[in-house]
Amino acid sequence: MEQQLSPIFTNMSALVLLGTIAASLFFLSIGLRETKNQFIEGVLYYGMSLFFAAIHFLYLFNIPADTSWAADVANIDFWGWTVSMFVPALITTLLLRGLIDLAGNQLQPGLYRLFFGTTLLCFVYLLGANWPTDSKAIIAAFYGFTWLDMEQTFY
Repeated sequence: MEQQLSPIFTNMSALVLLGTIAASLFFLSIGLRETKNQFIEGVLYYGMSLFFAAIHFLYLFNIPADTSWAADVANIDFWGWTVSMFVPALITTLLLRGLIDLAGNQLQPGLYRLFFGTTLLCFVYLLGANWPTDSKAIIAAFYGFTWLDMEQTFY
């Protein structure tokens, strides 16, 4: 697990890429909640989510060549992007949002988010460390759809 996660947390380009995709996921979840409650502000949050996703992909395709992360993302495909960038952002979003829900006395949504965040972490980086990339990406897709369903169910 350390060999997989250490390049992410020791490189600033990786942190920028993960931060922008995590911000996009966060604003997408707020947008889903606001439009479900029929507030027009949900459209603003969708726009912010789109902005952070656009910044993510612009930086991904124009990453500085002198960084060590540039060699890793030079020939990245969809499955590789899902495992190397989407999964850590989804794990971070689930865990932080779960802790915030627990701090705000929302026990059930907080525990669900913490459970799904920690199980995704275990499936991708502990149990599935030697699994093929596409298998990890399919698991991440299922967790992503579960995350979208949780955002619509709880609020």
